[in-house]
Amino acid sequence: LLVASFPAEKMEDLREIGDKFKNKLGSAIIFLVGEKEKGGALAVCMVTKDLQERYPANKIFQALSKLGLKGGGKSHLAQGSFKEKVAVEEVKKIIKSELWC
Repeated sequence: LLVASFPAEKMEDLREIGDKFKNKLGSAIIFLVGEKEKGGALAVCMVTKDLQERYPANKIFQALSKLGLKGGGKSHLAQGSFKEKVAVEEVKKIIKSELWC
């Protein structure tokens, strides 16, 4: 599980960063937060093919709705945004508690 935050104004930028991590890591769940300069944050979740059935990206997004995450997607990729900035450690804690309970 990789959860990280980067400055990003466009979803395209986050997806590009996520692709680099996915290619480097091989098997992973990658959740990236893109902090926008004017507040709020973008979010992308990528799940490698071997983990998609067990940990679909769209289900991870649902688990984070309690932090104000809006968006969706499919088992391999979900994207959306937070209304407010969010702490990466809080995101990681929720993902771990929801998926590995």
